[in-house]
Parts: sequence; C-alpha cells; structure tokens
Amino acid sequence: MRILWIAIFATTNLLTICALKYINSLGIKIPDQLAVVGFDETDAFDLFYAPVTYIKQPMTDLGRKSVRILLDAIEKNEAVQSAVFETELVVRKSSVIS
Repeated sequence: MRILWIAIFATTNLLTICALKYINSLGIKIPDQLAVVGFDETDAFDLFYAPVTYIKQPMTDLGRKSVRILLDAIEKNEAVQSAVFETELVVRKSSVIS
C-alpha cells in the first residue's frame, strides 16, 4: 500500500484561518486527510478541533531589530539591512497522523 501525505503551509495567520475554513467546508479531515501548518502563533489555532502546528517567531527580537534597522537607515543614511532569526516548529495535532 502506498501512502500519500499532503500538507498545506500557510505563511500568515489570516491565510491559515481562511484555509482552515475552506478545508472544513469541503469536509476534509485534518490531519487524517490533510496536514496543516501555519506561520506564527495565534490563539485562534487553539479553537480548531485539531490545534494547528505552527512556526513560532521571536516577535520581540524581530520588532527590536526592525526598529534598529529603520533608525539606522534614517539617522545614519545606511542601506536597509536584513536579519535572520531562529524559529521553532511547534508540532500540534493538525500535522500528526495517528
């Protein structure tokens, strides 16, 4: 028997919630028929019958660095920089096959 595993990865909370509503309207069972992973944490993910797996970002650090980059660009006339942050995969029921 061949097992095919299909998943959806949504890149924002709003897209994840919209995807969940649509998937639910189609009668697709999560995680039995489809796995769902969202990006960033929201309390809404706890309200779904299969709490949603998500990628957790360090929001405080991201905010601080964003402000620092913006201020440096304004005050020092520096080019806009980029930054890389560690994230964490929080595995919950929406992506775990029993």
